[in-house]
Amino acid sequence: MNNKVKIGLVIFLISCSLIFFFLHYREKSTPQHEKAEWSFKIKPNNPSPTFMFKANKVYTVYSQYGFHSFSVNGLSVKSNIPTKTRKFTISFQKETKVDFDCHVGSFVTKTGRLKIREIQNINYPRVVFVKPNRYTGLFKVSKGMRFNLTFPLESFYLGEFKNGKLKDKSLVKRPALGPNYYHGMWFNFYDDREIKLKAAEVPFFYFINGKPYVEKLEIQYGTKNDIYMSRGGKKSNKSAFYLNPGEIIKTAFWLDKGDWACIGNKSNYNKFTCSVDGKVWENPIPHNWATIDVAEYQARGTGYLRIKANKQCVINKIILYHDKKWKLNLKTNNSRQIKVFSGDILYSRSGARYYVDGKILDRNQTYIHKISKDRSLKFKGSIDPAPIQVWVFSRRGY
Repeated sequence: MNNKVKIGLVIFLISCSLIFFFLHYREKSTPQHEKAEWSFKIKPNNPSPTFMFKANKVYTVYSQYGFHSFSVNGLSVKSNIPTKTRKFTISFQKETKVDFDCHVGSFVTKTGRLKIREIQNINYPRVVFVKPNRYTGLFKVSKGMRFNLTFPLESFYLGEFKNGKLKDKSLVKRPALGPNYYHGMWFNFYDDREIKLKAAEVPFFYFINGKPYVEKLEIQYGTKNDIYMSRGGKKSNKSAFYLNPGEIIKTAFWLDKGDWACIGNKSNYNKFTCSVDGKVWENPIPHNWATIDVAEYQARGTGYLRIKANKQCVINKIILYHDKKWKLNLKTNNSRQIKVFSGDILYSRSGARYYVDGKILDRNQTYIHKISKDRSLKFKGSIDPAPIQVWVFSRRGY
C-alpha cells in the first residue's frame, strides 16, 4: 500500500470519527423537552396504557379517537373532557401514574394511537388534576380579565390568592341537570390575583378550553339616526371597565350638552352614576328599548364622560348619540367659525352654495369634515345664501 492510499484512508477514518462525534454530541445536547415523546398502540383486548408523569413537567396528550376514562395512581377519576377532544396539555405537582382508557377506531381498524410528549409551556385546551386536600395553581390574572368555564362533573372551589394569601373563593357546584350538562359560566376579576382550584369532595380531571382574556369595550358613536340605520362608527380597541365600589374613571368620550351615552353594564344599571364635570353625578335611566342592564345618561353640560361605581360592575358597551348641531344663517360673504378638535367628524349641508375654509361646496349635498388637529372650521355664505346645517358625527375620535 503506497503512501497516498494510507493518507487517504487516515483522512477517511478521521472524517467518519468527527461525523459520529458531532451527531452523538448533538443528540446528547438536545433539550429533553424537544425529544421526549412516547407512543402507545391501543387495542380492545390490550391493557390500558400507563404513563408516569414527572413532577412539574408539562406534557401534551393525544388520543387518535378520543378519551374514555382515566385512573390516577390506581384511583378512577371523572372528567368533563368533551368527547370530540383529541389533545390537551397536562402537568402534575407530584410524580403521578395515569392509566388511559382510550377509544379505538371502527370495526375495520379497531385500533388507536396514544401519544405523549414533553413540552416546555402550558398550552390550551388544558386538563387540571383537582384534589380536595390542596389548591392547584392555574394562572395569574390582572384586573379587567375574564375567565370562561364549563361546569364540572364534581364540585370545586375557585380560590383567588394575592401575595400567597386566600382573598376570596367561590364554590362551583356540579350542575343539577345531569353529568352531560355543559353550560358556560364566567368569572370577572377586579384585581390582580392568582387563581387556584380545590376539589370540594373527590379528585377529578377538569377540562379548561381557554385561558383568561381581557374583555373588550364595544364602542359605537354617531347621531341616533346613524346608529339606528347601522351607519354609526364602531371601535373595540379598549378594555372593558372593571370597577370597584367608589372607583371613578374619566373616559375618552367627549359629550356636548344634550348628547346621550348608552352604557352597557353586565350587572345592573343602578350600580353606577355618571357626570361630565366630576361635580354633579346623576343616575342613568333604563334604556327604553333594551334590557334593564343597559342605561342612558344625558349630558347636562360639556366634558368627558365620567363613571363612578356604587358597587362592583363591568362596563362593556358604550354608545354615544351626538346631538350637537348648528344652523348658520350667513349673509353673502359673512362667516362663522366653529371650534373643532382632533378626531372630530362633522357633517354640513345647505340648499345653496357655501364656503368651508375657503373652498366652495355645492348645494344640496352632504359633506363630511374630518378634523386632524385642534382648530376652527370657517363657514362663509355665498352670493345667493341659504341656511347651512352643521351637525356632529363624532367628537375627539368617538
